[in-house]
Amino acid sequence: MDEPAVVTWTGGDASVAAGQVRQLSVLTVILMMAGVLGAVAGWTIGFIHGYQESESTRALAAELRPVEVTASASWVETLERLDRWAASIRPDLDVAHRQWLVLLLLRASHRWGVDPELVMSVAVTESGLRQDAVSPRGAVGVMQVMPATARAYGVDPYDTIQNIEVGVRYLAELLARYRGDVQLALAAYNAGPSRVRNSVPAIRETRNYVRRVVETYRSR
Repeated sequence: MDEPAVVTWTGGDASVAAGQVRQLSVLTVILMMAGVLGAVAGWTIGFIHGYQESESTRALAAELRPVEVTASASWVETLERLDRWAASIRPDLDVAHRQWLVLLLLRASHRWGVDPELVMSVAVTESGLRQDAVSPRGAVGVMQVMPATARAYGVDPYDTIQNIEVGVRYLAELLARYRGDVQLALAAYNAGPSRVRNSVPAIRETRNYVRRVVETYRSR
């Protein structure tokens, strides 16, 4: 197994100069200013105070604090780069819908301090960016949120906004739990944290999953 990879992401500059804003596409600016950047559909997230599911789920109560999203030049560049990637995965989507999905993924990545390229790699591997994807085990949506995870957070995994937000938040907590070790966090995302300690478990599906996500992530 490769050496553990450690990921941090700060989200870039604090502001965008007026001249830079004028260079952006009209659609990108409109989407940036949309309610997606605020409390989308009135749904917000606070601290984690513990869970009512399994012991392994309760152990993830890391009390991560979400940060506010600020538009910046690097943020917009990331948005446009991820949108090109999304277009190659979902050419069937109209531009507005595709960019809406990308905005949700980028916003959640920024809020929870996870590299958006890693988040996209997970979403692409999990569902091919399809909210209607349901696995044989019942995982739902873009981030393939399991029913138990959805209940633990008190969210509706069939709602695209909540699915992406809670999926990224869960990934952020796993990265914190495993001290930034991407491979262990991905293994726990796939197999559950109770099965992951100091190495990726010897489960074929999980090892294949980790390999696919890491290969996708490193290729970007």
